[in-house]
Amino acid sequence: MQFYYDFNKMMVTNPLEGITHFFINPRMIDGFKQLRLDECCAPDQVKLHEGLPIMILPLRELKLDNGIVKLDDNGCSGNIKAGGLTIYFKKVKLDNKTTLQINTVLGSRRSQYDDIRPITQEEMIKRVIKNIDDLLA
Repeated sequence: MQFYYDFNKMMVTNPLEGITHFFINPRMIDGFKQLRLDECCAPDQVKLHEGLPIMILPLRELKLDNGIVKLDDNGCSGNIKAGGLTIYFKKVKLDNKTTLQINTVLGSRRSQYDDIRPITQEEMIKRVIKNIDDLLA
């Protein structure tokens, strides 16, 4: 078991305490695809950050179960390891709230479409003929 210990407060603390939202660094947009966030889009969640558009999402949209959060010595950046992913983040102030800026994602979440394989024209014709035979029977 790992935990974050704050030696200044002399207690175990949650490194993500109070953080409820995140956004993908617009300069590293591949993380959006790797985390399978394409269905989370809503126009009211789009804001500008450093002159670039970002989409603010609740942390629950990461759909992570259990993971390990590691905060670097600077207290502002770190990583989350969960579900075969390593997510590197930085804490940023946005609208007077601390928000996670996800900079890099290593690994990839599986999609329901990963197991779909292309079929040949011959297989497609056989399936159509079988469906016609089933309808006529």
